[in-house]
Amino acid sequence: MEADALRWWETIGLADILIVSILSIIAHQYKSFNSQNVNSLNSHIDDINSFRDLAAEYWSLDNREKNKVLQARILGAQENIVEFRNYALKIFQYDFEIYNDLLLELVSDCTGGDFGSANHGGDPSRVIRIFEKSRNIKDFLRAQRQAELSLFKHLSRLWSRYVQFWTPT
Repeated sequence: MEADALRWWETIGLADILIVSILSIIAHQYKSFNSQNVNSLNSHIDDINSFRDLAAEYWSLDNREKNKVLQARILGAQENIVEFRNYALKIFQYDFEIYNDLLLELVSDCTGGDFGSANHGGDPSRVIRIFEKSRNIKDFLRAQRQAELSLFKHLSRLWSRYVQFWTPT
């Protein structure tokens, strides 16, 4: 009788260890995903600021020689922010279309119109739109960064991966 009681307590101890181990693995994954995604969002916000500043300078000037250099820098910065879209598809999931629309509006204002043409001149109203559009997308990214810290979002991601893994194709 006493040996059976001892085994019962040992079983509970093993179950506790198993539960704590599973919870610590989930917590570690949560912190790992969060730090990676939050760092990526912070970096993307910095890239958007750089893109915005270059485009604002380009559309503020009428100096064609300097604009050729700025044009090349803007196109390089555009590649950086557009490249993030593949990663954004994983992070934003259902909000990706909102992000994509905001990004396309910003890129259109920065590199649209007579961008790169020989008769390009300064366009103060475009500069204002560029700042407005960059603020809109940065507000969206900041809200997404806040959502990344949500445990519910992490658990829903784990659940969707679990379902995808076990769903026959």
